[in-house]
Amino acid sequence: MMISWLSGTSLNLCGSRLEERVLLLHQQQQLLENGNLVLKDVNNDNPEDFFWQSFDEPTDTILPEMKLLWNYQNRYLTSWRALDDPRPGNYVFRFETPQYPVLSIWYKAFLLYRSGPWNGYKFIGAPSLFRLEWKDQQISYLSINTTTTSPDYTRVQLDNDGSVRHYTLESNSQKVGPAMELIPLYSERLLSECIPGFEFGSLNVTTKECVQKKNGTCNGDDHFSLVRKMNLPDSRNAKSNPSITKPEQCGKICLGDCTCTAYSISISLETDNWSCITWSRDLLDLRSYFEEGLDLYVRTAGKKKSKTGLIVGTCVCILVVLALLPLFCYWRRKKKRERERATTAASSIGK
Repeated sequence: MMISWLSGTSLNLCGSRLEERVLLLHQQQQLLENGNLVLKDVNNDNPEDFFWQSFDEPTDTILPEMKLLWNYQNRYLTSWRALDDPRPGNYVFRFETPQYPVLSIWYKAFLLYRSGPWNGYKFIGAPSLFRLEWKDQQISYLSINTTTTSPDYTRVQLDNDGSVRHYTLESNSQKVGPAMELIPLYSERLLSECIPGFEFGSLNVTTKECVQKKNGTCNGDDHFSLVRKMNLPDSRNAKSNPSITKPEQCGKICLGDCTCTAYSISISLETDNWSCITWSRDLLDLRSYFEEGLDLYVRTAGKKKSKTGLIVGTCVCILVVLALLPLFCYWRRKKKRERERATTAASSIGK
């Protein structure tokens, strides 16, 4: 689609921002093959010189080559108010915490969903539908991963009910394929017990909410319990240590801070490398996964039970059993012979 305006005219489209930029001369509105509606100079096809483009003003849908940004531009998807009402609704889909990013869905000011963190190639607990990159001036952006989807016939939409769905176009029949609901994006495992250092709250028997045990930490005897395949706690208030990359070093930092309750090693977009992240006080929104997740080290009061004593005790027991086994076999054979002799003697007397 192409619409041209002769010089001397102006176009007021989508507010004053465009009105300030689009004036005079010969201009052209064009719908590109990728679905981007642009306003450009008729003689200039360079995307960086477009006066305006719809990809910079996302609504409820993201297409391939479209980017959701973090930082000062902060582009995200906003749902429609209803199926037949395109006014902005109450749901927002975006990615949070650019240093340790996660996917999220908000209903007004209430967080409905949070994925696992970015592990370098996908969001933990989510399908490999999105890709995340760190760009110039510390701007990270989220886009559809065209290496795992058809680059020409796919879109992701935030519906008016808050669900995120993936639509594809079947190239053979030219029909839209069935929608795949992405949220909840994870297969979460309901914990039958609390992680080390936590217990079920007495006031939350129904919901089985885990609360930290009252016996305080930071008494010099603390240690860390390893919990595997976890979705890391909410990291919006976590501390980052980009120069620390080993769990042992990260543990020393956490141990030196009495408010630190847990730590992990996760991908940081700032360094594009695994780095230390620590949490203080409450650990919010903890989940475990069946097949993926990260290692979480949780601070626990008391000295860590040594495995050396258990190993030594087991070895001693085995040696004792091996030493007594020949004596037991000798005793069994002796008893058997005595029974045979007694039987023979009884037979002789009977005769």
